[in-house]
Amino acid sequence: RLPSKYQSLFDSIGIKNWKDIKRSELEKPMYSAIAARLYLSNFAESIPPDYKFEEQEDYWWNLYMIDHESKCFMKKGNFLSSVREMEGYSPVNVGPSVETHHEKTWYPYFNERKVNFSRNETSEEDNAEVEAEPVSIMSRLGLAIVCLVVFLALLVGLDFSKSNVENTVFDIQIPHIETRIWTAGETGQEIVEACIRKLNETRVFADDKHFMRRLAFVMSADGDPSWELENDGGIWQVSRYAFTDTKAEDIHSQLLSKKHKALQNKLGIKDWKKTTRQDLEVPMYSAIAARLYISNYANAIPPRYAIAKQDQFWWQFYMKHHESANRIMKEGDFLSRVKILER
Repeated sequence: RLPSKYQSLFDSIGIKNWKDIKRSELEKPMYSAIAARLYLSNFAESIPPDYKFEEQEDYWWNLYMIDHESKCFMKKGNFLSSVREMEGYSPVNVGPSVETHHEKTWYPYFNERKVNFSRNETSEEDNAEVEAEPVSIMSRLGLAIVCLVVFLALLVGLDFSKSNVENTVFDIQIPHIETRIWTAGETGQEIVEACIRKLNETRVFADDKHFMRRLAFVMSADGDPSWELENDGGIWQVSRYAFTDTKAEDIHSQLLSKKHKALQNKLGIKDWKKTTRQDLEVPMYSAIAARLYISNYANAIPPRYAIAKQDQFWWQFYMKHHESANRIMKEGDFLSRVKILER
């Protein structure tokens, strides 16, 4: 369940990998709120209803405060007293009498001894004066800060839900897909399809007959495989042999040189021959390398509907001298994995 929550945070808020978040980032209210909510969601016990204050206090003390650094100076009753103050109970006077005199300013249905579910029904006991524990100025200030943080977190949440902004407060960003395809480590179906779309827009290469889309899934499950990859060739798992071949202008005559020049004009890649293996961590570079390598062969990619022939093409050409050939990849894997992709 936890990985699915990470994915939801990425889809909704743009947090790429929650496991990379550091303690220092919890100073940002939204990150602190997310961390707290993730932690609470890990427990099988559900949070008690909002009107059951004492049950919520037990939940807080027994679960949230497990091994908490502040447990040495926090006590169980702190939750209930703080909630009461946050939701409407405050001293009338600030000064010498604050130690002894408090006046009830609860909502009509809220009382230390009794909770009525209807605002229209109040008992004499509800309207009676309630004595509360004296609250220090420092604790009141701390509570005010907590309330402010919660309020800001709610504002941020509303901002995300009401607009499709790319840059938001607290440095939590939802990068545009055009930015993500040029960012190392980005993965997923959306990234793969955006890279292929970008390649097609350059018109440097002929129609790939849906081979590039299938290839990304076959080689690395769009960058999120359930198996250990054999090389550092990015989403398309470009082999070392293939990567070297994409730079071999002396072997592939002027045609490859023209493609390099076209990529410079269309995508701004100054000199493809200077790219490194590390660059293949960037989805767009991995896609370009794979497509350049495939285009070096005179054999045309089989039609989209001829999946079995594309499987043969993949094994004979793309998997030539590949690090994973006959190790974690074998002939026929393309066909079987494409069926999973397109079922």
